[in-house]
Amino acid sequence: MARRRRRSFFKFPRGNKRGKPDLQPIIAFIGLLLLSVLLTYPLQSLLFIGLILSCLWYQRNKNREILRTSGIQEIDRMDGTEFEDRIKLLYEDMGYSVEKTPETGDFGGDLIANKPGERIVIQCKRYSHPVGLKAIQEAATAVLYYKANRAMVITNNKFTPQAVELAKVNKVELWDRTKLIEALYSVTRSEINGILAMVYQRYKKPETEE
Repeated sequence: MARRRRRSFFKFPRGNKRGKPDLQPIIAFIGLLLLSVLLTYPLQSLLFIGLILSCLWYQRNKNREILRTSGIQEIDRMDGTEFEDRIKLLYEDMGYSVEKTPETGDFGGDLIANKPGERIVIQCKRYSHPVGLKAIQEAATAVLYYKANRAMVITNNKFTPQAVELAKVNKVELWDRTKLIEALYSVTRSEINGILAMVYQRYKKPETEE
């Protein structure tokens, strides 16, 4: 006699065709649980949510400042996305408004830097070897697609002679390791000078009338 299979009240997700678990019921259950807690204890829940958001905001700004103050040694240890974020912050410190292009299908541009009357498409290459022709070709094409005034390729390494020659023909500006270090130093020096000027204005002695 065949044994009847017991039916469980709870039906746990068995997964999809690929063998991955279906998490939608679990997410829905957690959402309902959180909603019930919010309705039961509204004030405490709002305070808790505010605390979490404050922690996330603090961590985000802390990571941003760590990235902003990172030098060339830290850049050499970054991945491609972190390098793009570092260059984005660098251009924001230089007075540009910067937007990132989609990670896939970026049409040869990683960043778009804007100022009144100026629009730059930037290709970022964090490489452990010299940058070749492909990056120059992509940047030259991106100028037309993004309707930019000019194109740039920025790297922590150097460029091959062929890439330098092609960049001259297509009027693509190149920043190699040396120029990148100079730009990082220039922005840092400007910030220090600004801080020193503020300190001087605050503590300087008032001029006495004769």
